Amino acid sequence: MGNTKIPVFLVIALSACTGGQPSDSLVTRTDSAGLSIVENLGGERPLAWTFERVLSLGGADSGAESFFQIVEEGLALGSGGLIFILDVGNRQVHTFDSDGAHVSTFGNEGEGPGEFYYPASLILSETGEIVIFDARRRSLLSFTRDGVFSDEGPGPRSFLGGTTRLFGDTILYWRRSTDRETRARTFFLTVATPRDTADLVTFPLPAASDVSYEECGILNMSLPPLFADPPKWDSRNRVTAISGPPEYDLRIFRGGKETMRVRRDIEPAEATLDRAVEYLGEGVKWTIGGGRECWVSPETVLEKRGVASHIPLVADVAVSPEGWIWVRRNVPGSRGGPIDVFDETGAYLGTLPSDFPWPAAFGVGDQVLSLEEDELDIQRVVLYRIHRG
Repeated sequence: MGNTKIPVFLVIALSACTGGQPSDSLVTRTDSAGLSIVENLGGERPLAWTFERVLSLGGADSGAESFFQIVEEGLALGSGGLIFILDVGNRQVHTFDSDGAHVSTFGNEGEGPGEFYYPASLILSETGEIVIFDARRRSLLSFTRDGVFSDEGPGPRSFLGGTTRLFGDTILYWRRSTDRETRARTFFLTVATPRDTADLVTFPLPAASDVSYEECGILNMSLPPLFADPPKWDSRNRVTAISGPPEYDLRIFRGGKETMRVRRDIEPAEATLDRAVEYLGEGVKWTIGGGRECWVSPETVLEKRGVASHIPLVADVAVSPEGWIWVRRNVPGSRGGPIDVFDETGAYLGTLPSDFPWPAAFGVGDQVLSLEEDELDIQRVVLYRIHRG
């Protein structure tokens, strides 16, 4: 199963070097009060990269690779090629070396020192410590790279999970609020230090509605219209990129100051009922009391929730160590869309096909970790090495 070297390459045709601008595209820049607006105009350009599949972890019946539940926010690549994997379901962190050999496992369920009640994300600090955010306890638990518990501090009170970044004593995280009277929702990207808390970005979201699915018994929720997605964001080395749905409009911050807007001249698709049904496929699956699964038909979902006006163009955002911006585009009815890559100046370099890996974590030497599922829907963590043509 895991710990296997796999010399497989995903290849696309070479079209041009990645260092220069594509001949069929145009980059225009305008500057206003220190803010650079980068407009990337023109057609699609295939990006001449190959992804070498180095090793795969997971799928074992027992032991460290018998993962129960992994999330992208629980993956990290450390110095020396160490791979850190937070198994949310088993309340454990597993460490593997660059060859895929198991190094250590720490953590267990509980509320004592070094124990996890509901670990939501894993962060590597700038000093190399492993920091786990426990959403239920609202705590940040720190461990040495060897898995020895070192400290526990308060985490952000309004954070429920997802992407988190830690720079020194500064925590960058997202939160959401709902007006009790109007049900209008607001997305915040928040910066918290021991001295102060401030919102880096505030973004209004469509109001949510109370939804009840009779097919699932007593299942009442507050849900937004379909396709009313919040912004996608990532941050690395104090470079932060956040989308502005539904448009292709990225806001770039450096050290807490907005310095650039990056755009492509692609218009978001109208969220028609046909596209909504295609996106929902067989429907929506919910897991309710006792582990019982309940399916809600696409027609019922649309009747209860409604549909936003347009489908957001940006499905995910990642920032690489050199400050390049990766953007996965939304394709209704598909698990993944094409991936656009921009350099640190906001210039469009090209696009990778939809079936290429999405980087859940970056390492040194053009290594990335991707969270994938096999044909049996078994989760695997795959290490790739990028070769840039």
